[in-house]
Amino acid sequence: MNKGEYTSGFTVKAASTKLGKVYVVPTGTAREITETEQVQVGSAEVMAATAVTIPILPEADRLTEGSSYMLYAIDQAGNVSLASPSIFTVDRLAPSLSEAEQEGEAGWRNGTPMNDDRFGGASAVLADGDVVVIGGGMVATGERYDVKTDEWSRLGRRWSTKRLFKLCGNLRS
Repeated sequence: MNKGEYTSGFTVKAASTKLGKVYVVPTGTAREITETEQVQVGSAEVMAATAVTIPILPEADRLTEGSSYMLYAIDQAGNVSLASPSIFTVDRLAPSLSEAEQEGEAGWRNGTPMNDDRFGGASAVLADGDVVVIGGGMVATGERYDVKTDEWSRLGRRWSTKRLFKLCGNLRS
């Protein structure tokens, strides 16, 4: 989310497999109904297998600079879903797309696709700026993205989220 989106507001699209409500919450929010409802920055009622649009109000006072946000869905029985991956991070200093175009910057671009399709995996930015992604869906392998060469490489063995965090901790110390 950049300063243009913060000023004018924006929307998040989401879907759930069950009837209930979808919430946009800060990353790290506990999987608990009361906390989810208290810290949410946007929500919408959802029908099973139907996409909904969640409005994020302009200059929402609950959006914190540098914080990332994710989704939780709560069905009618009160069951809380697993968290989504991060869906946006607040960066009010980032130029809007129109500002970037005026400044001659390309804005976002597609990078090299990963070797394996995945969703909902664990990821971390390493000390050298590279990104490691582990798991996602039914994939138990990992990949490392080299930011300098725009290339993904397989890590060569099965990885767990616990091993990822241990790796990242070891690389940063």
